[in-house]
Amino acid sequence: MKRDTMKTVARNEKSARPKRLSKSMPQGRSKGSAGTKGGSRKRGGQGAGETHQTLNDVSPAVATLLRTNDPVKRAVITRYLRVMANALNGATDVSLQHVLEAPTDAGSAAQLLSLGIGFTEAVSVLDPTVPAIIRGVAMKRDLLERAGGVLGTSRVAELLGISSQAVVKRVRNGALLALEDASGHLQFPAMQFTDAGTVGGLKEVLAAFNVESPWTRLAVLLDTDEAVGGRRVIDALCAGELGSVLDVVRSFGA
Repeated sequence: MKRDTMKTVARNEKSARPKRLSKSMPQGRSKGSAGTKGGSRKRGGQGAGETHQTLNDVSPAVATLLRTNDPVKRAVITRYLRVMANALNGATDVSLQHVLEAPTDAGSAAQLLSLGIGFTEAVSVLDPTVPAIIRGVAMKRDLLERAGGVLGTSRVAELLGISSQAVVKRVRNGALLALEDASGHLQFPAMQFTDAGTVGGLKEVLAAFNVESPWTRLAVLLDTDEAVGGRRVIDALCAGELGSVLDVVRSFGA
């Protein structure tokens, strides 16, 4: 397994997988998650499908923002619109079609920015972190897609038959893998759940990691490794191969 934290995004998912959340079960993914209801991704997403918001749909919200007297918000809006305008003006029709294939508005924005259009040499010199930040956003989006999307706290509570407070307690106790969105809300990668609850051995595996970053842990679990027959680590865990999986995660970051 490659040991570069967020750059190890292997795409070999040919191995048979154990039973996950059934497609008939409502997934309850949080708004802005990379997955789609029922576990199947609909091509075209918000950009080309029925749920696409037209300019007329969003104009009231935009108008409200543009009328704000908050100087910080106005400064952020000005910078954001300038960057998006440059990206849109420089993008090809093919690139824009890829942008619209993202299942969420956030995904489309990240995809557009990841094109790097309008990022001149001056930008790279004055703000050298920009390309790295954009790559990081794209990698995180890719990880969430490969994880099957995310579930919110209330949906996880319903799935496990416990309270939302108990879900948060399990996160603190290291029994669940959770990410935080920009608002501080917990999001749970769907691949750690089955119809019966959580994947067996998950708590032991999370405790065995030598790294604290939940994104790094997610990347390792979704990566493939020869130690588990070239399969994804999470798939090997679902198959009951706890010992081999523990060896893999313990070696990462050691």
